[in-house]
Order: sequence, then structure tokens, then C-alpha cells
Amino acid sequence: MGMKSEKMAICGYRCDLCALYKDNLDVAGKDEVKAAFVKYFDYEFDDNDLKACQGCPEGGDGDCKVKRCAVEKGIANCGLCDQYPCDKLHEKTNVIEKYFADISAVPKQDLELYAKPYDSKDRLDVINQNFKK
Repeated sequence: MGMKSEKMAICGYRCDLCALYKDNLDVAGKDEVKAAFVKYFDYEFDDNDLKACQGCPEGGDGDCKVKRCAVEKGIANCGLCDQYPCDKLHEKTNVIEKYFADISAVPKQDLELYAKPYDSKDRLDVINQNFKK
């Protein structure tokens, strides 16, 4: 089996690493994902809400302000914006600081599924530095 291709969302999240992504949800296990979202993000999925995400921009959060903004601007991701970084994006890029007080205490497997996909600031910074050149 070959490596899955990288899929980055508009906000810099890595869809392909996320437990909710279509290729990952069944592998991670719905009950495990639900429990982890309660534990790490204080968010409880309703069974009807917990379905595999197609990834952004096709899927993802229909109410996402970041996605709406990027689509209006016609850019593939926030790193390609001349207003990067902005307040809209901040709620997406501060996930680690906001939810993980001590990242070293998180089991490695959980880091891979629930922290790494959302650690988007460094990814977008690199894109933005190259964009500004």
C-alpha cells in the first residue's frame, strides 16, 4: 500500500492526518474519535454529526469563516493571502495552545491524530514566506 497523498485544508490543517477524514475515521474508530474529541477539545459529537469529512474545500465545516474568505479571494490556502495572518485564521492556528496545556503528556498516537493535523501555523508560515518572495 502506497503512502497517502498529503491533503491540506485552506487553513493549513492536514486533512489526510485528521481522524475525521474519510480515509481515517473507520480506521481510528468512531467511539475512539468521539472520546478523544471530548477529552481534548471538550466537544461531544452527536452520532449523526460524526461522519467522515471529505476534507477542505470540498467538505469540512460549511460555516467556516476562513474557508468562505479564501473562496471569495480565490486562493487555495491562507498562506497565499496578503493579509496573512489575520484574526479569522487565529482560531484555527491556536488549537494546540488552546487545548493542549502540556503537549508532552499526550500519548504519541493521540498527538498524531488530534494535535499534528491542526498544527497549521508553521505550515502556513512557510507557504507565506515563499509567497512573499
